[in-house]
Amino acid sequence: MSNFAETEVLNQFDEDTLKDIATHGCVSGCAGNFSYFNVTVDFFDAHENEIEEKLQDVMGDDYLSHFAQQITDMTELKNLMVWAFVELVAADATVWG
Repeated sequence: MSNFAETEVLNQFDEDTLKDIATHGCVSGCAGNFSYFNVTVDFFDAHENEIEEKLQDVMGDDYLSHFAQQITDMTELKNLMVWAFVELVAADATVWG
């Protein structure tokens, strides 16, 4: 698995912000540009395989079912998957790391 997406996330935030993301989630607004659909959709489209691999590794083969109840379209799905990915990367770097 490549780590381009993970590296991109880690390069965008300092340690305190990563801790905030890991603790409060992207929904809190602490993840900067990842608050905007156009940014999360573009990030997903650029790193789809890496994001899906990470989510599957952590959440299991049925990881998509976790998001199914919360979405009405693909934009929302991509956004939630990116948020979950960013939160996992932040937790790996701070809480679990």
